[in-house]
Amino acid sequence: MKKIILILISLSAIALSGCIHTLKADIQQGNVVTQSMLDQLKPGISKTEVADLLGSPLLQNTFNDNRYDYVYTIKIGHGKMTEQRITCYFDSDRLIKVVGNLHPGIEKT
Repeated sequence: MKKIILILISLSAIALSGCIHTLKADIQQGNVVTQSMLDQLKPGISKTEVADLLGSPLLQNTFNDNRYDYVYTIKIGHGKMTEQRITCYFDSDRLIKVVGNLHPGIEKT
């Protein structure tokens, strides 16, 4: 009788183990740059002002000091990874242009 109960418990445990879903945490890396932050950038502002608005750049090129790169990636659970890249270009310590992509799903204000 004890063997039958042990076998039934073992079979139940095996059957239920297939019902367990693994959870994955959201993974965020880099600088979150929102559209409202980008709207505050104006040509002619200094590198310091850009860093005050957007934070310290994730990537700084030691060979080209006239560029700040802001990269942000997010992977939600088992889903697809989304990446945002914003690049600020400077001339004589003054902002001349901003290029990149801003995904609507990343906007947080």
